[in-house]
Formats: sequence, C-alpha cells, structure tokens
Amino acid sequence: MKKTGLYYFSLIVLLFMVYHLVYADEAKEEYLVYQYNENVRIVLSKVECPKENGPGKRAAAQRIDKHYLRGCWLNDPDIKGNIKIKWDGGDNSTFPVENFYPVKE
Repeated sequence: MKKTGLYYFSLIVLLFMVYHLVYADEAKEEYLVYQYNENVRIVLSKVECPKENGPGKRAAAQRIDKHYLRGCWLNDPDIKGNIKIKWDGGDNSTFPVENFYPVKE
C-alpha cells in the first residue's frame, strides 16, 4: 500500500492532537489565589516583577468591578509561613500563605 501525502498529514494532525490532550494542563500557568472578601481576590503569580518595582514576583488585588492594584510579593523574612506584598503606591500587606489556593489559568 502506497502512503500518500494525506496519510502523513493525518498522522501529523493525530500526533498533534494527542500531544495537546496530554500536555495541555502542564502548559497552563498556575496562580495562587486568596478570596480576601466577596469583592476582592488577591492573585500571586510565579512571574518575576520588573526590576524597577523591586524584588519578588507579580501580585494583583482584583476587584469585582474589574479594577486592580499591582504589586510584588515574596516570602516574609520576619514571619515564617507568611508572604509580604508591596503594592504599587507604597502600601504593604502580609498574609499567611495557607490562605492561598492553587488555580490553573
């Protein structure tokens, strides 16, 4: 049996589909989320903050009305098991890391 271009194209499409079914969840970024109250959630990313914002990884306080406040978070050096967020504008917050749960995008 002679294999045509359509055969090879179908094989490539099939392999592509299997790959995405198996590895699709791994490609999604994972966040840590804390539902602060009914109107605000705090989201922690694994993406590094821009250098001008200081050390840490990106954070955001997201309101139900779609407004948000950016910040950078890192492990609190003073209190084990806490994270510290430095918000744009200069305010700081500290939360127990156990308040956050993982969520995939």
